[in-house]
Parts: sequence; C-alpha cells; structure tokens
Amino acid sequence: MSNRHLVRSIVLQSLFEWDFKDGVVSIDEILEYNINSFASTLSFRDDFLQFLSKGVIKHIKKIDKIIKTFAPEWPINQISVVDRNILRIAIFELVYNSSIPYKVVINEAVELAKNFSGDKSSKFINGVLGSVFSEVNKNTEKTYDIGFIVKNLDNSYLFINKDDKFKFFKINNDIKKSIEKENDEKFKKEVEEIKSKIKADKTPEIINKDDIKAEEIKEDLIESDEILQKEEVVIDDKNDFSQYVEFAANQFKNIFGVKEISKINFIDEATYFTVKEDDKKDLFPKIIFKNILFVFIELTDNNIKIPSENKFEWIDQEKMLSSIEYKNIKNVLNKIIQK
Repeated sequence: MSNRHLVRSIVLQSLFEWDFKDGVVSIDEILEYNINSFASTLSFRDDFLQFLSKGVIKHIKKIDKIIKTFAPEWPINQISVVDRNILRIAIFELVYNSSIPYKVVINEAVELAKNFSGDKSSKFINGVLGSVFSEVNKNTEKTYDIGFIVKNLDNSYLFINKDDKFKFFKINNDIKKSIEKENDEKFKKEVEEIKSKIKADKTPEIINKDDIKAEEIKEDLIESDEILQKEEVVIDDKNDFSQYVEFAANQFKNIFGVKEISKINFIDEATYFTVKEDDKKDLFPKIIFKNILFVFIELTDNNIKIPSENKFEWIDQEKMLSSIEYKNIKNVLNKIIQK
C-alpha cells in the first residue's frame, strides 16, 4: 500500500508545476520526474497516485467552479498556485472518493498547507473544504446497515433467495446512523467557527502569478523535511464495534425467535459508493454511499423461526461465495471461512 501522504505531496508538486506552466507539459512527464528524483519508494503506476493526478485534471473545470463558489472573495487565478492545487486535490477526494473519511481528507489538506504554504493558508483551506463537504453531504444519500452471515450446525449459511440470486440478510444500523448524524452536526459548527476566524483575519494573501518564480517555490516544496516522513493524517475516531454487535444480536434474536447464539463476532466493515452526474450543470454530483458492518453468527441449533416476508434458504459455502459480486464483500466472506 502506498504512503498516501507522500502521494498527495508528489501530486501537489506535480500539479503545481503543471498549473504554473499552464498545462502545456504532460502531467505524466512531471510525475515521473518527481517520483524518480524525490520519491523513489513510489511507483509511477501507484493506483492512488494515478487516481488523484488524472482525476483532478479530468474534473478541473468543475472543481475550479466549486472553489469559485465557496471562496468568492478570492479569484482563483489570484489564489497562490500551491493553495489552489491543495484545494483541487482535496475537493476531488471529497466529491469522487467517499471511501476516505472526510476528516482525513481535510486534515491532510491542512497539513499540506502548513508544510508548503503557511498558517493563514491552512485556515483558509480548512474553511473552504469544510463548506464544500457540508454541501457534498447534502447531495449524498447514505445508508448504514448490518449484514448477517449466519452459519448453522450443518455448516450451511442463511441467505435470501431473490430471483435466484442469493443475498445476505441485513438490517438498518440505526446506531451508526445516529452517531454519524451527530458527528456531521458537530463538524458544521466547527466549520462556521473557522469561517468566522478567516473573515476576521482577511486571509489568504492575494498572490500575483507574475511576481513569483516557479523554480523557487518548487524547490521549497521538494526540500520540505515533511514530505518523506509523514504518514496519512488519521483521525482518532475509533469505532466501538461492541455496541453494534450487541445491537445486532438483540435484533437477530427478535427477528428469528432465537434464545441463544453460540457465537457472534464483528468481522469487517465494507464501504462503497457510486457517483451519478445526471446533470452536468449541477455543481455537485449525486453520491450514493453505503456502509455495511458484517457480523458472523453461529447458531446453537437449527431451529429458528424464518420470517415469511423473505425467501430464506440454507446454502453451502461454494454457493455463498459464487453468489457475491462485490470483491470487498467476498473478502469478508473469505475471512469468515478462514477462521
């Protein structure tokens, strides 16, 4: 796995040079040179590096439109080259990469600003990205579920047969939904506080492109001691999975009329999302975000009350694995089998 902080730093350097030269030089050429010269541990073919660099350039018109909307006091061509490309990277991640928590994306951008730009810039970037995320959040349809992988004494697994396709049984994860809603509200308040401070500080400084020398700034970027040493800025936001397991156990007992469960364990968490740009004129696409916490249940006996509203079947391991299309969910099932 790549060091994502390093990847973002290299992409920032490369976008800075690409932007400063008005896009006339190939981003691949710049990336390859910077990797070979300053980040030999990275591969040019690194998935995240390619995703970020190509994605920002592909969506740059829409991203710049978002920046103009949420930072109207500062024309985009007068925001420093470093700052606007930090914003571009982070906005691309917020809109097109929901698999990375928004707090991580924003804090990574703030760190890049502190390392390569300045304290005022970091506050400005924090405020803009907070506002952008709030709007992205409004355009995101979120579902939080608990998925049950249930095994009986005959080593068969309980799945729902829907039109001859087998689906695992799941319920709404009301606890996680409530927690995430509360976190979003706290974050909105933090954003408003940051925006108030920005207005008071009258940041960032307006920089005229003609007054700076590209090679001097590039040298500052490259020689930063931070670039090769930091890992991704991970937010200490540990989930207490025990509360979800307890909730899942109680719900399962109620639904299936089970008095005792031999074993119930949290297995893994799967997150996936789709981005739909129905109208290219819209500032933000429609995002569908799904989060599933998987629990594995072993029954003490085979006598459970099967709900009539779904067509449940006990299937063997081979059929269970072949019925799942998504790779990340198949990985979850393999973890259960290996245990």
